[in-house]
Amino acid sequence: MNSEILNGVMQIRTASLDELRDVDFLCELIAKCGLVTPGMLINDKHPYPKCMEQFRSPEGFRMCQFPCQLAPYLIWLSDKEIKRYMEVGVWMGGTFIFTVEYLNRFTQIEHADAVDLEFRSTCPLGKRWYPFKPHITLTKMNTKSASFSKYMRTGKYDLVLIDGDHTAQGVRNDFNKVSNADVRYVGFHDICDHWNPGVVAVWNELKCKCDDSHSHEFVEQYKRSDKFTRFGLGILEMQDG
Repeated sequence: MNSEILNGVMQIRTASLDELRDVDFLCELIAKCGLVTPGMLINDKHPYPKCMEQFRSPEGFRMCQFPCQLAPYLIWLSDKEIKRYMEVGVWMGGTFIFTVEYLNRFTQIEHADAVDLEFRSTCPLGKRWYPFKPHITLTKMNTKSASFSKYMRTGKYDLVLIDGDHTAQGVRNDFNKVSNADVRYVGFHDICDHWNPGVVAVWNELKCKCDDSHSHEFVEQYKRSDKFTRFGLGILEMQDG
């Protein structure tokens, strides 16, 4: 694991719980850990404002996130006793690492499962990163497969983040299969992203089907030269989970 990722992990592990629940502190920590680098996004129209360009690090976490969204999302989850976590579609692995390290500070993670079609050689998940105690599983699997359906039917998770196939059909598939598990919360990435209308459409459909108190959005935007909204995180509370 390179020094930038190790340094970021240690900052999460050594910060006080009060600091980790402070949105300004957490936004700064997320940015310092490293955002996605130029040229790595499809339809990348410079999603980050100029003030954050310095945090686009080729050696850091390379999270495809806005800190002003990820920070309140994590803070909301910090008191939900998340012990078992799954992320569907981990890409470079930065969001998975940060989420597991962060939540482990509040409730000991018993199991964390990263699911993707493949794990890139540049992904830090394959470079000897481990949190303190949680058991980490890297599951190479197509979520459209019967194997994944079976995998989820036997699963029990406190939180599953869906960030894989960004087509409407793909998001619906992932949600339907995740819903077959015993799951308390389902998270979604890119719920307001201009370049991912499929995710936006499915999120809006799902949140309309549940009580307002059971859906939560984290969609704050930074001021940029274009007017497109980017990224966005959402959480559904699974009432029958």
